[in-house]
Amino acid sequence: MAIVCAVRWDCRLRTPMYILLANFSFLEICYVNSDVPNMLANFFSQTKTISFARCLLQLYFFFSLGTTECLFLSIMAYDRFLAICHPLHYPTIMTIAIIKIILKAVTLCDLKSITFYHEYINKYS
Repeated sequence: MAIVCAVRWDCRLRTPMYILLANFSFLEICYVNSDVPNMLANFFSQTKTISFARCLLQLYFFFSLGTTECLFLSIMAYDRFLAICHPLHYPTIMTIAIIKIILKAVTLCDLKSITFYHEYINKYS
């Protein structure tokens, strides 16, 4: 959370690398929060079971956020590739507008997978 706040508050950190790092940090927070609360609840409960729909929902968040994490890592790798191999072209290729478009595209692809899981849950619930 400190990375997200630092990038948001300091104007000097509003570069593509730090914007990607802040988004990756936020994604990690969401990724951990998708599993740990349910795990702790099951750890302290007597029944140690969850419903099928709840299991599929947790599975959706786990794989969806994991897929988004892989996409973020590949975008970050491409960002570093451009910065190292094409340092003179980097400021014109990786602008803030391009980063925002890429982040929106990744989020949209991730949200599009909701329909598959929604149909799956309705089919087997």
